[in-house]
Amino acid sequence: YPVEVEAVLSTHPDIAAVAVVASPDEVMGEVGTAVIVARAGATLTLDALRDFAADRLGRYKLPDAVQFIDALPLTAGEKVDRTALARLLTIASNPPSSR
Repeated sequence: YPVEVEAVLSTHPDIAAVAVVASPDEVMGEVGTAVIVARAGATLTLDALRDFAADRLGRYKLPDAVQFIDALPLTAGEKVDRTALARLLTIASNPPSSR
């Protein structure tokens, strides 16, 4: 339900842009992650976002994780590049090991 979750979260006054993608989870396999570009000075937390959306989304649709980035990757057609975004999340959650 990424589009529905994005529609609700995008109404939050501290969110400039949002995309929801699946990210790996050791227990569940995958969880919904809200990737957010916050407005300047915003202080957002996962709990605050879940509280904000709770009356408009079913509990099972609420994001399980949140990541903050400076800008969403876009395709040539100016749409969110979900493949690039998922790849960024995978890299961020699995940084290269140092030897």
